[in-house]
Amino acid sequence: MKQNCLVLLILFLASSVAAQVSMSRNGTISFFSDAPLEKIEAHNRQVISKLNIEEGTLDFAVLIKAFQFEKALMQSQFNNDYLESNRYPKANFQGQIQNLSQINLNQDGTYPVTVTGIFFLHGVSKRITEKGSITVVNGKVTRIGSKFNVNLQDYHIKIPVILKEKISQIIQIEVDVNF
Repeated sequence: MKQNCLVLLILFLASSVAAQVSMSRNGTISFFSDAPLEKIEAHNRQVISKLNIEEGTLDFAVLIKAFQFEKALMQSQFNNDYLESNRYPKANFQGQIQNLSQINLNQDGTYPVTVTGIFFLHGVSKRITEKGSITVVNGKVTRIGSKFNVNLQDYHIKIPVILKEKISQIIQIEVDVNF
């Protein structure tokens, strides 16, 4: 009898933990550079994310080399010259949802959120606060999204003067993850 109770307790705790934490490999992080002479866009569909809705924590990780560009030369320059993906192979974010109490898991809908955390890119960690949204369906978070800007200078990413008109100093990042 003691063993059965112990097994039931372990199963209950395991299911409780599973209900709190959602993992996903089903997401996209995109970036856009809108410079006077050229528009550059890249997408990365190898996003790993973790959400603990009870604690309000949110983590993302992405391999830099997994960004796909329209032109192979852009991808090569991005990895070798700008992001130095051999030296800095990934970017990640670890954050906390600031307005967690405003998300109602009992009511389907899309809720605005503010997330504060540490964004790590190109060897630099920077505290950021960004707006986004969380979609709830049938009592579960099914999607997280956000659009925000990154100033390349903040992360010591240097654009040669000769390319100043082709690559914007401010890059728009879009995150779209399905759970």
